[in-house]
Amino acid sequence: RGLGDVYKRQKHLYQLIHQLDNVDKMYIMLWLDEKSYDEIAEIVGVGRNNVAIRIHRIKEKLKKMSNR
Repeated sequence: RGLGDVYKRQKHLYQLIHQLDNVDKMYIMLWLDEKSYDEIAEIVGVGRNNVAIRIHRIKEKLKKMSNR
């Protein structure tokens, strides 16, 4: 796989993220920005477990969207 393939996959991922609702988009963008679950929890004002579950569900949603 060349750099072009990596670029295409990254572009596709961001196109999928753009389709998420704003709250899901916020969570996944913070995670992609390499924030820890604890940091995201502090930023958003929820518990760490809530962040972990939410990000897991968003990743699953993105996988399903990608397979369409």
